[in-house]
Amino acid sequence: MTAACFVRDYVKTNYNINLKVNQYIVYLTYGLSLHFEISAALPFSNVRMSVVSQATIVPNSFAPLPPFIFNRFNFFQPTIAQAAPSPNITVPNCPAAPCFDALFSDSRSVTGLGDVVVRGKYQFYTGERLGIAGGLDARLPTGDEENFLGSGTLGLKPFVVASYRGRISPHGEVGIRA
Repeated sequence: MTAACFVRDYVKTNYNINLKVNQYIVYLTYGLSLHFEISAALPFSNVRMSVVSQATIVPNSFAPLPPFIFNRFNFFQPTIAQAAPSPNITVPNCPAAPCFDALFSDSRSVTGLGDVVVRGKYQFYTGERLGIAGGLDARLPTGDEENFLGSGTLGLKPFVVASYRGRISPHGEVGIRA
């Protein structure tokens, strides 16, 4: 038993994907007491994405008998391809004859609020030169994950901060994102 010869054809594609993100963040901080503060980061994003795919049907088999055009099974039909509204399909350099190359393209743009980050921080040690604080960042899934505005999941990050006051004043933070 032999397999149908048209199953051996395949489509070779090359993609060009362009993603551009502009993000503006508003920070709000409020001290509830001398040692405890809360903060929020509100990101507003504009995301633009475009995709172009160049497809080529690579023949690996030929039809044994007519009515197959040019003795090939698979091809792009220009009249059908150019009638499709979205994504944009172009069959270059092909009159009404069958074509073996096609370009597919589409682009979108979206603007909106991203994932909001809320932070609580408590300074639990204050010395003459050393200060130590701890806190928690919570990334809330407020952004649209399908349009690259957010992650779609809650993220937590406990952290510890240490600062030293002196001629050289280092500041460090250690945390783990969960």
